[in-house]
Amino acid sequence: MVTHPDFRQQGICKTLVYIVSTQVMQSHTLKCLVLEADEEYVAANIYKSLGYQETERAMSVCWYDKSKW
Repeated sequence: MVTHPDFRQQGICKTLVYIVSTQVMQSHTLKCLVLEADEEYVAANIYKSLGYQETERAMSVCWYDKSKW
């Protein structure tokens, strides 16, 4: 999700994440909702501010053949 610069820091994204999360949890009677974000990106802080907690970390390593670039 990207917020236009003129509308940042107004709680728009946080409100949207809250409303959608609440509706999904209620309409599908879920017990758990998993959100994923880069820990250094603003989304992680938005999720934490809404009460989501980090429970796991995923890491990956990519390799590519430099001779083909």
